[in-house]
Amino acid sequence: MTRPRPGGVPPRLFHPRSVAIVGASADPLKLSHRPLEYLRHGGYEGEIFVVNARASEVAGLRSYARIADLPAVPDVAFLVVPGAQALQAATECARLGVGSAVVASTGFAEAGDEGAQRQLALTALTEEWGIRFIGPNTNGLYATHQRLSLGYNAAHAQRLAEGPVSIISHSGALFSTLSARMNAGAVGLAKFVAVGNEADLDMLDFFAYLVDDPQTQVILLVLEALRDGERFLEIAARARAAGKPVAVLKLGTTQAGAASTNAHSSRLAGSARAYRALLDAAGVAQVSSVEALVAFSRLALTHPSGWQPRGVGLGVLTASGGGGTLIADAVVGHGLEVAALDRATANALTAIKGSPGLTNPLDVTSIGGTLRSGETAKLLAADASVDAVVAFLHTLPSAQGRAAFARAIAEARRHSAKPHLVIAPGALPAEQVALLAAEDVPVFSDSASAIEALAATLKTARPPLAHTSASAKAPQARDAEDVDGRAAALQVEPGQPRVLNEVAAMKLFAGAGIACVARGFVADPAEARAFAARCGGPIVLKGVVDGVEHKSDAGLVHLHLDTPEKVDHAFAQLQRALADMPVPGRICAQQMMRGEVELIVGVVHEAPLGRFLLLGMGGRYAEAIDDVQLLRMPASRAAMHAFVCSGTVGRVLNAARWPRPRTPEDIVDVLDRLQTLATALGPALQAMEINPLLIGDAAPVALDALMVLKPEGDHP
Repeated sequence: MTRPRPGGVPPRLFHPRSVAIVGASADPLKLSHRPLEYLRHGGYEGEIFVVNARASEVAGLRSYARIADLPAVPDVAFLVVPGAQALQAATECARLGVGSAVVASTGFAEAGDEGAQRQLALTALTEEWGIRFIGPNTNGLYATHQRLSLGYNAAHAQRLAEGPVSIISHSGALFSTLSARMNAGAVGLAKFVAVGNEADLDMLDFFAYLVDDPQTQVILLVLEALRDGERFLEIAARARAAGKPVAVLKLGTTQAGAASTNAHSSRLAGSARAYRALLDAAGVAQVSSVEALVAFSRLALTHPSGWQPRGVGLGVLTASGGGGTLIADAVVGHGLEVAALDRATANALTAIKGSPGLTNPLDVTSIGGTLRSGETAKLLAADASVDAVVAFLHTLPSAQGRAAFARAIAEARRHSAKPHLVIAPGALPAEQVALLAAEDVPVFSDSASAIEALAATLKTARPPLAHTSASAKAPQARDAEDVDGRAAALQVEPGQPRVLNEVAAMKLFAGAGIACVARGFVADPAEARAFAARCGGPIVLKGVVDGVEHKSDAGLVHLHLDTPEKVDHAFAQLQRALADMPVPGRICAQQMMRGEVELIVGVVHEAPLGRFLLLGMGGRYAEAIDDVQLLRMPASRAAMHAFVCSGTVGRVLNAARWPRPRTPEDIVDVLDRLQTLATALGPALQAMEINPLLIGDAAPVALDALMVLKPEGDHP
């Protein structure tokens, strides 16, 4: 009889009363001996069973030949046998009633078709018997508060310090590096789990578990890929509500996987950008290194739950001009800024110095010296423009001065809820590190990872921009009905091409209320000339062929046709080009328009993360420029506005010479209508783009468009 699949991580997985090591070797030099050795060395107090058919005793413990021979049913089994034997061992565990099994064995989905079939069989055991699996291809888990070291990583050999930080990782090998960095930073571990191939329990299952775990205050994820973007957002929202900061170290941030789709937008989206947009929507920080990930955990533990920064302004305190310059340079690229101090703060500092001309960063040696640095530090921390304080410390000539500077920072932190941190590349005396640590001021030796971690800390302390639960409705009822009708036809029409040509796509965009350039099919040169006469200026002639999405590359676009002779010549060339196409095509005439900037906007779907709005610098060289950003849908207009005003597009629109102040809101209108259209088109839509969207001193106009549908059968 098939048992109902249980939900979530079993409570006994991290709190087992008994553990069975299946395949534990009697040879201390073998890898399969380590889990038993490490479990005992870690101080586990529950009952331990050993299963090894070739030995009657292993490390002083009785060994059983079969799992079925065990005198009691263990809560957790750890399997260290070869892949083919692991499946049989897992089956025996399931039949015995073992609650959970950690499958450390390799030879599953990572090892080709045969291994993939073996992994499917492993998953089927959960469906049939209710047993839960970690792995396969995992090096185990660690729970310090339970003294449960169950694995074979070098870190499992150590008794790690208890603490409030938990880690879920797609890379088990990084555990030793992470634990070493945590130990160096005096950060204690609560739980670690390497999820392996995720045949059953996956990263999101453990993420949800840690949100409810009373021993976990900070959650770190070492992530390759997620199975469900929507569920990630839901769990991240619960973590925020519980006051548990979350940071992600994303592995594999290249754009290589994006080349498999056809639309410019899909290629430019890529997994890396989509993951960043998903994390932004969740209010989860992304860091780029192990050092920054651990630094984030240290900082996240130092500010009170519920504290929110007003912005991203830093107050920088140094004992040298060079140190302040280094920090000012380091914040570039992390979304932080050196704060402009309030007038009241500047006046108070001037009173200490005795002369005007002070700016942030502040060199305490020029403001009353280190012996008066306490006043300076308190004024800096109290400034409303300052959201965090960074002190750059180096060895000072006077031991008295060094101690006074450290005391000043500690004292300022005692009276402030704002994060304070010290960067000391040359290290500090142990007594000063202890003094600062007592006031929740961590000391870092590496400025790059410290500043990155600080940016991540401020991000997680601010609520993410509100996203809507449903797409905004179309501005006009008639447009909405038109879009819905076209969407229905799109999804049921037999023989629909996978790539919708620009004319068909533009009709959908126009139906959604997006301004599109004047265009129309022309049957001969005379009709093309008549179209040009109506436009009163130069035109463009294009060859439109179903399945050919990049017309310029195929020689199907002729620009700047401002005389009848040029129109006739271009028409003849297009006729010859179309004759060589694999399917028939038609010639389309379009008004030639000019503007200040060409953008690319669109919608891309990236399973399983969801749908995203896309915005970036567009035109013919959009892929070469490769400057786009994503916003996860559904998005509110407020989120869209912040999205438009960020990045390269935002810098262009905020430039003093930009001619139209309303342009950001115009682009938000276009994005909002694209979101509405994408929702109406439903699951058949893979990607759609407008490239270019012309912007300047008039409202945006779509000049070219493309729509890509999912292959038949790929959507409900």
